Amino acid sequence: MIKIFVWPEIAMRETTIDFKDNLVISITSPGSEHVRIKGDNVHKFHFHDVREPLELMDGSIMMPMSESIAEAIAEIAMANRDCNVWLIHCEAGISRSPGLAIGLASYINTEPTRKKLIELFPCYNKYVCKIIEDAMELKMKELTTGLHIQKLLMEGR
Repeated sequence: MIKIFVWPEIAMRETTIDFKDNLVISITSPGSEHVRIKGDNVHKFHFHDVREPLELMDGSIMMPMSESIAEAIAEIAMANRDCNVWLIHCEAGISRSPGLAIGLASYINTEPTRKKLIELFPCYNKYVCKIIEDAMELKMKELTTGLHIQKLLMEGR
């Protein structure tokens, strides 16, 4: 079982923990600096805390999590199922990172469970959760299909 932690950026800035044996997924808004995190398995992504592209009054556009980011995170998650601890953080730690954690917990056995994460983070970004669930479902189908093909090849079909 994977122990999953959802932290805000301030906690990441204050910690001196070396996350060398853990998976870390760091989320910030485009244009923001990522926190320096000690560890070899740190993956950094940029997207806004929105559900669809949103044009601001100054003409700039806030962009939600993309399918390509979700697919990259799903790939990282599946490749790191042997890590006992996953830390996911975003700037506030109440919307994007919980949405990601909940989406991942839909497909991976975690502590806290998906249900408990929803209780802990009722304001989670439902779009992030849905898009990562879609990416994880696709990744699971790829793995299942790959295993089926491998089995057929081994049987000589």
